[in-house]
Amino acid sequence: MSLGSSYRSPNASTGSFCAPSGLSDSEESDGEHGSPRFSFLAPSGLTDSDSEEEGEEVQSRPRDPSQAVKVSVPSPAQRAANAKKAMARQLLLEATQRAIGQFDAAVLEIDAEEAEQLAAVDDAMRRLRAEDVDRASARLEAADDDRAAVLSRLQVVHQQKARQLSENVAAVQQVAAEKAAKEAAAEKAAREAAERERLEEERTRQQCQQAEQAARKVAGDKDRREREAAAKREAEAAAARAGQPQAAGTVQSAEASSGRASSLRVAPGAAEAEKQCWDTLKAAEDLVRPLVEDESQKKERRKLDKFITLNVQQISGTQQQVNAKAGALVQFLRGLAGAPRAYALLQLAGRLASQCECQVALSHAFAFPLAEVAAAVAAVHPDLAPILLAKLHHACVLAVPKLYIHYRGRDEAQYLRRMGYREVEVPAKNGGAPTKQYESTDQYTARMQGYMLFYGALVQSERQGNPHDLSQGWQYIARLLNSQPASRMSATALEAFLKTAGFRMNAAFGRQFHKLLAYIDSVFMPDLARQGDPDARAVHSRLRSYMHDRQFLKEPEGRRMPFSDISAREHA
Repeated sequence: MSLGSSYRSPNASTGSFCAPSGLSDSEESDGEHGSPRFSFLAPSGLTDSDSEEEGEEVQSRPRDPSQAVKVSVPSPAQRAANAKKAMARQLLLEATQRAIGQFDAAVLEIDAEEAEQLAAVDDAMRRLRAEDVDRASARLEAADDDRAAVLSRLQVVHQQKARQLSENVAAVQQVAAEKAAKEAAAEKAAREAAERERLEEERTRQQCQQAEQAARKVAGDKDRREREAAAKREAEAAAARAGQPQAAGTVQSAEASSGRASSLRVAPGAAEAEKQCWDTLKAAEDLVRPLVEDESQKKERRKLDKFITLNVQQISGTQQQVNAKAGALVQFLRGLAGAPRAYALLQLAGRLASQCECQVALSHAFAFPLAEVAAAVAAVHPDLAPILLAKLHHACVLAVPKLYIHYRGRDEAQYLRRMGYREVEVPAKNGGAPTKQYESTDQYTARMQGYMLFYGALVQSERQGNPHDLSQGWQYIARLLNSQPASRMSATALEAFLKTAGFRMNAAFGRQFHKLLAYIDSVFMPDLARQGDPDARAVHSRLRSYMHDRQFLKEPEGRRMPFSDISAREHA
């Protein structure tokens, strides 16, 4: 029986991955700023099948909202299922080939032993021809009996090996069948999850449209009231010039209608994600409150703080150091439970976030090792991710993304506090007491750039099990471009995010990423230029250079880390 004739080689062709669809929160136009709405539908997979398009120049696309690009939904589960299926088929092929080889070797051994026995018998017969006929006949009969016994033993061994081989092949086939059934179930679950996600995105889009319609209606009513108030003020002014008395309450009404409050700009999906992270953070803070307020636990808290601070501060741009610190933090968290573990997660998230403005802002390449440690720990302890994101959202509203629009005549201090501006002490002149004032916008945007560099490095991390991966990065850009006006703030966040995540997004999304850049170049950049903000010229120039010089094709500095610090080994 030939086992090789009944085996078929598995189909080794791999399917193409498509970009995820519907990662946009809104497709309507921004009524206040006049920017056309654009919906980015995430590709369905992380593939570089569109690499032949890398030579194409970024093209401007029409601003007609009806021409928004629809993109399919990403399916990480499908990708994993296809990879497992191919691996199972390869293992089955290799096992079958090994079994066939063992079977052939056993047959060859039997044939060789049989040939040796026959040769020995022939030699004995030639020697016995010169001896007595009776003794020769007896010996020949004994030799025949021995030969028959040897052949019988060899046949038994052959049958045992053949039976064992058949059992092994059957076991391999059963394992393959079970894996195929599991893969089919996983594919079905993935399709159902994708359909649920599509329906959820459709509901979100409809809710966003309804919200925008309501906002436009409110804006129209407000404009109408302002016009009526202006006409009333003109009439009162005319009456005052004519010597007529002014009606009571007119000044208060005029002052109330002269300014507008600061408005929040945020996509519904981004607001919901921010709320979920914030709820997780508050739950952890409530859990650790008794531990923090108990003075008898001060020594235990100091021990946790010391270990986390030491390991975070020792992170450097080498694979060896990243793996060592991530492994130490993972093992440390495994040994904790309850309030001490929640306290350690809060402290770790806070330490990682604080490194963004003191280390990443000074050395942009440091964003990659810091993000790798965060992704490695979050892959084993997923509850770290929402706490870390909540810390980022609190320190940098652009990471949500959300933005407060300030109108003249309203409380500027309240606007600065909401945006996250920091109060700094200014030494007084002539020996007076120092005063406090908010930091400059240049200082603020430099700090925010550090947070966005880290966020981009986090989503582009290829660490297995990263809970906040590249699909979240695509959602972030879609929400930023669909919900935020073009300004110095939003442009700074976009430029910093693309600087660390653009290389991986181009490799994963290909042509869809090029369409995204074309929209930025044709819609976002002109809107930014029309703002007339001289302070936005620098970030406008950096964004244009990033796209026109195709910097996304070059791996950013710091992403490819050496295994170890060579200089440290030389000094040692």
